[in-house]
Amino acid sequence: MKNKLLALTAVILASCTPAYADLGDVQKYITETYRVPQHEADHIIQTTIEQAKNHNLNPSVVLGIMETESNFNKNVISSKGARGLMQIMPVHRAKIRTVLSQNGGNIHTPNNNIAVGSMLLKELVEKHGYRRAIMAYFGNMKSDTYLNKVLNNKRNFDRLIEL
Repeated sequence: MKNKLLALTAVILASCTPAYADLGDVQKYITETYRVPQHEADHIIQTTIEQAKNHNLNPSVVLGIMETESNFNKNVISSKGARGLMQIMPVHRAKIRTVLSQNGGNIHTPNNNIAVGSMLLKELVEKHGYRRAIMAYFGNMKSDTYLNKVLNNKRNFDRLIEL
């Protein structure tokens, strides 16, 4: 099953861009760095690729935001009430309800959390372009620190994918 999932993910990534052909190093990085079980890391990667493709986003940016926001902890809740992998704020109730009505589950489910986060990021990219969208995702248009963390994480994922 694991090999089929990785093969399917590689096919999806290859259709997005030729650079995304091998995901073993990405999965290993997430598993070893953040102690995420291998099957969960595989699922997070697959879902990220699907949602990035659906919303015309760079999967490495989505993974970079996820790493910055939650360290790949699907159950994390911030002091401000942001939830899950992409730290979705309760203010986005309408998008959350839309996704949950289609998929079931809750906002901590990786499919739902990544779907809502990708929808939000897509809107921000269309409005601001990638760099400012990343700052807006954080909620602070002047946060170079957050932007730099996400971009460093993105570059790391790009590098892992190219190995």
